[in-house]
Amino acid sequence: MDAKVLLAGLDVGTSATKACFFTPDGTVVSQATVPVTLEHPTPGFAEQPAEVLVTSACEALAAAARQSPGSTVAAIGLTGQMGGLVLVDSDGRAVSPHLSWLDARAAPSIERAVTRDPRLLSLGGLPPYLAPKAAWWKREHPSEFGQARGMVMAAGYVALRLGEARAEDSFVDRSASGFVGLYDVVAGEVSTELCELWGIPASLAPRVAAAGEVSGRLSRSAADRTGIRAGTSLVVAPGDGPCGWLGVGAVRPGLTVDTAGTSDHIGMCGERFAPDAHDQVLICLPSAVERLWHLQGFTNGTGLTHRWFLDGFPGEGGFEELEILAERVPAGSEELIAIPHFGGRVCPYEPAVSGAFVGLTWRHRREHLYRALLESVAYEYACYLEAARRVDPDAAPSEVRVIGGGADSSLWTRIKADVLGVPFVLMEERNYTVWGAALCAGVGAGVLDDLSASAEAAAHVRAIVEPRAEATEVYRGLVAVYKELYDSLGGPFRTLWERRQQSSQRAGF
Repeated sequence: MDAKVLLAGLDVGTSATKACFFTPDGTVVSQATVPVTLEHPTPGFAEQPAEVLVTSACEALAAAARQSPGSTVAAIGLTGQMGGLVLVDSDGRAVSPHLSWLDARAAPSIERAVTRDPRLLSLGGLPPYLAPKAAWWKREHPSEFGQARGMVMAAGYVALRLGEARAEDSFVDRSASGFVGLYDVVAGEVSTELCELWGIPASLAPRVAAAGEVSGRLSRSAADRTGIRAGTSLVVAPGDGPCGWLGVGAVRPGLTVDTAGTSDHIGMCGERFAPDAHDQVLICLPSAVERLWHLQGFTNGTGLTHRWFLDGFPGEGGFEELEILAERVPAGSEELIAIPHFGGRVCPYEPAVSGAFVGLTWRHRREHLYRALLESVAYEYACYLEAARRVDPDAAPSEVRVIGGGADSSLWTRIKADVLGVPFVLMEERNYTVWGAALCAGVGAGVLDDLSASAEAAAHVRAIVEPRAEATEVYRGLVAVYKELYDSLGGPFRTLWERRQQSSQRAGF
């Protein structure tokens, strides 16, 4: 094989778009990151012009291409944030902004629908994102909605624009189909029942595509912008979470992955669709690998919360200083507990829940608050694993593989291992999300034969963090307190949330 043939992975993320070129065995040749910005015109809104995504993708690919002159990109695998919406006209161009997965303007209707009809979760595996946003846009912007001929997520929109494709070419990858809110995800088909529920025509629903499928070809104009030859295959990859799990080799039942990034989620691989329709603590979504499912707990915006904390309580040494100071604080932060849901709780879907610190005394300092935030995510994970055992008695992770930017925090990894009482496995440094996309590119281009085998072969362990029995025992009691807090704070959280909603309405939003 020509050593200069490369596989490109593109991740259209929340805070940045990343491009990385790999050799077929996973060696990084070049990479580039382009920051993107979300606009928050009013509380609860999170959006950006859809073309910002396309521009950032072209810039990231072009920067990576300049670092690898003389190479040939066999294909580009596209992944990205899950749950955002772009409505497109017949030419595949946006008629709405990109309404981010962080956008909460449709939250009340989602909550009402999920509470009223648990079949939403039985069919889709998780609370819907795109359909409620589209229904909101239809109500508030009927003229623009009338021009819509398709709906896509961030990576899907970039794929349309890079290939100059039309609305009928709109797709959603299998792993993200539940986020749309219009599918029976097991059948892989549009549900008439769900379309009627949201008032969205079935014709707007994108087709469900498999990982490794070629969705289009790079256009001449996109080739000029990226420095990659026209006609290069654009290949479907899973959404960013499942794409990272693919990249880290989680392609067998029982393997568990902790993705620590802008948001934190822990996903367990299983062989059956096991929606948590009753308690709605977990979501269940398809894997990139056929006949495999991910049972997942999701904590919204944790990386954003850590940045908020650093900005609001600055020190001299940034996160590195905070890490050193927080490591000196005993397990449990001296009986201080944080609630990490600054952007609402997702699992279960409770948008009224917000952030909090409970147990503050004069003894507590900045480092206590920071450690409590780290511990709060681990407490959430403990709740997720308890729920997983309820819906699937075979769910018992033997190890948890850690990926994402949060894996750089040795303290956070240690806390999670101690709280869960399970070894946490640090993988060889690599951006596993873009590598997962590149694996799909390899299959789409015919460079790689088997997605699962290629993913397993390239996953290498760097270190293992074993839990400490004494700390696990301390945390067991605090997890129980953490769960009690939701019962006692539910009413105040909802009252404050309703007041915020009323304030937004009075402001004319």
